[in-house]
Amino acid sequence: METLGIDYLDGVLNPGDSISAHPHGVTSPLKP
Repeated sequence: METLGIDYLDGVLNPGDSISAHPHGVTSPLKP
């Protein structure tokens, strides 16, 4: 139940971890 904002912040703070755990967190904000 994570929001786009949460995933985005996680991607910025932990890009490597976010790619594995929350791929949409990194791709959605950068490439909608």
